[in-house]
Amino acid sequence: RWTGGGAQVELWIRPGADAEMQRDRGLPSGPIDNLGTIQWTIPAGIPTTTSAKLMITSPSDPTNLAWSPELFTLIGAVPNTAWQAGPYGACSTYCGGGKAERTVACVEVDTGNVVSDGLCNAAMKPALDVPCNIHACKHCPQVPACFDGTFAGGCPACRCYNQPSGQGQFCGMRIDGVTYGCDMDASKKYQECCQQQGFICDDGCTGVAKWVHQSSSMCSKACGGGTQTRTYSCQGNYTYEGCQQNGFSASLCTNITCEDFKCDGQDPGGPSNLFECNTQACPEYSWVSSPWTECLRACGTGQQFRAASCMMSATDDSPAIVVDDSMCTNAGSKPPLSQNCNTEPCDETTLSFLLPAPGSDHEAGQTLNITWGGGLMYGNVQLFFQKVSVGISGFPTPYNDWLCCVGGMPTEVPNIGRYLVTIPASFPSGQYNIKVVSSSAPENVAALKSPISIRSHREFQVIVVPQQLGASLSAPEIEVTIHGAEHVSPPSQVTWHQSATNAAGAVAGQIQAVDVGAIEHVTINLPAGHVLDATALILVDDNKNVIEVSAALDIHQTTCLLDCCDVFCIT
Repeated sequence: RWTGGGAQVELWIRPGADAEMQRDRGLPSGPIDNLGTIQWTIPAGIPTTTSAKLMITSPSDPTNLAWSPELFTLIGAVPNTAWQAGPYGACSTYCGGGKAERTVACVEVDTGNVVSDGLCNAAMKPALDVPCNIHACKHCPQVPACFDGTFAGGCPACRCYNQPSGQGQFCGMRIDGVTYGCDMDASKKYQECCQQQGFICDDGCTGVAKWVHQSSSMCSKACGGGTQTRTYSCQGNYTYEGCQQNGFSASLCTNITCEDFKCDGQDPGGPSNLFECNTQACPEYSWVSSPWTECLRACGTGQQFRAASCMMSATDDSPAIVVDDSMCTNAGSKPPLSQNCNTEPCDETTLSFLLPAPGSDHEAGQTLNITWGGGLMYGNVQLFFQKVSVGISGFPTPYNDWLCCVGGMPTEVPNIGRYLVTIPASFPSGQYNIKVVSSSAPENVAALKSPISIRSHREFQVIVVPQQLGASLSAPEIEVTIHGAEHVSPPSQVTWHQSATNAAGAVAGQIQAVDVGAIEHVTINLPAGHVLDATALILVDDNKNVIEVSAALDIHQTTCLLDCCDVFCIT
């Protein structure tokens, strides 16, 4: 069934993917009225057809055509068959006329299955055999038994015989049960007798031997085209199946060493024959540098850095790679890895003091943050301290010079606008002014507006006076707590001096206590059950100030510098 078209249509069949369009197999042989349908009767006896398609055309307009939507198969009473011939086998004889045979079968074209010969056209069947080796047989010309009259009846024709080892064949003849080899004369016209009759025995060499490369000398160059010598040998192999059928391994049936004359031409090797080698282009070596880093300074001559590597150029076998620097000996000096940059001088700006805050309080062991602005960028500044009082109580000092290196503090530091330093434990307790001075312009100075306090430990001498002068007084285990206007020190155990007892019976020791400012009173702590049989306890600070604590715990402070008090001479 179909739709469309003119008054008449034509029907065609394509019986296969590669077949031409036909009007047979029961289809109308010409145009028919366009009724949109037709009853197609497939005649009996047609060949089976696969991959068939129908086409309908309009006689009045050949471009107006349509195909059946899918492939279909016509199954006839007779399959689509053809004769199939195999290859010819070996000739039945070496000479005198023989025949070579082959198989011929009737097969289904579509499936390849062998069917009865009766289904193929007998008149078209190919020949089963063909004549071969029709030349006359010849005798071995070099066997003495054949030409000295020994055999009146003549010698038989030469032919191929198996080697005794079973690996290959030789050209020979057999007389009275004895096998003779042919063509074994000094002329080395090997197998001449057999070859004259048109065949060659499978001796592993004749007609198959070739020059085979065995080894090469070292190439004169690693790249860019060098020369070398090469060694060749004449090699053959057995081609007939009997070698492996007789139990020999494949290695014994191949790589047969033959005499040189059995290979065509001269030996291609030898010390006078040079061969090209390592013809690939030599790689090139060059220095490759990375981009410069950013300059370490914005002015005043900084530095910037880069990496440089020896690079081997890409070849046909490998991409470009980094190699050892020694490979670039012919590529000039290694590029510099650093250079100066931003060499213009930096501007000096007015210094300003930012931290620590004026009047702030600091303690030894803490971090002192000294911060400023200005100065010469990337230059240095000097830090100076001026001690304006001894201790945080504000006791005036007779010295007010600006000093460097106070208590291990640094003298000169980089001008990065900030310096953090841990206040050493040995830093003298007191009140200090701080100033920052530009190392490049000493007149550029910034200082604190008012001093800061730095509180550290102070040393005190401890003197215990007995109730009665001259009485024996052992060094008691006591702790002393000092109460000041600013702080209270933790209890400190008195360390007594050896042999510190004088004629008056007093004993002396020392303590270390944090600076508490102006001392207001002192607390003495005794172990439980102990009594201090003393009339007074005297403290002498590191500025020679004397603080006397009476038995009634009354406190009075005097200055006893370079004077002898009642009991001890304080120096």
